[in-house]
Amino acid sequence: MDNNIKLLLGITDPNLTIDPKYQYTSYIEEKIIKNSKALLCHLYLSYPMYCPNCKTLMLHNGTKVVNNVHLSSTGKKLVLSIRKQKYLCPECKKTVTAKFKDTNYHDHFSNAVKAKLVRDLSLSRPMCEIAADSFTSSNTIIRSIESVENNFKVNRNWLPSHLSLDDFKSGKRFSSSGMSMCLINAVNHRIIDIIPERNNKFLRNYFIQYSYRARLSVMTITVDLYAPHRSLIKGVIP
Repeated sequence: MDNNIKLLLGITDPNLTIDPKYQYTSYIEEKIIKNSKALLCHLYLSYPMYCPNCKTLMLHNGTKVVNNVHLSSTGKKLVLSIRKQKYLCPECKKTVTAKFKDTNYHDHFSNAVKAKLVRDLSLSRPMCEIAADSFTSSNTIIRSIESVENNFKVNRNWLPSHLSLDDFKSGKRFSSSGMSMCLINAVNHRIIDIIPERNNKFLRNYFIQYSYRARLSVMTITVDLYAPHRSLIKGVIP
């Protein structure tokens, strides 16, 4: 795999190459995966590995095939079928598997996919639409948010003049009710924060975290017709 292809696909791992098993045939094939057409790209990942315990140069010990969903430039789901090298230490018998730099441990979606999910959310696109375009699910989107949330801190001393609250299905893993809310700047449609729960007690405690001055600056809030939310807002937004 040359650098131009890696650049087009957003792959940064220098050790990823075309699987030698497919060097005389096409290493990209079209297959039906989970009831949808997908492009399967057969790749190989191997590099010199030193034992994390005793620092001895490790021996090759077979391979393991792992599928990772990656960004697609064709409108079809792109799956990187990576044959990863397994290693065995000749001294302490420690075993490890080659790590793909563009995907987190035990994750089947590349970091590029998760970064795109977060970018799309910041544009206030519907979650179901984002999931469909990225061949993921709402739960994957929520996990992507969780993976970056520690890098961002919401300013509790500021709120826009015009707010919007939109609920969405986030799943039981993220919310006890399976439903969460997006706090959105109604003027530029940017997401300010994700509120895990949408019950009144949680929402009250959430908004109280903002300074009185920040809440005082809010002029309008757009919500659905759920009556308890309207009465709650009157209590926390002066």
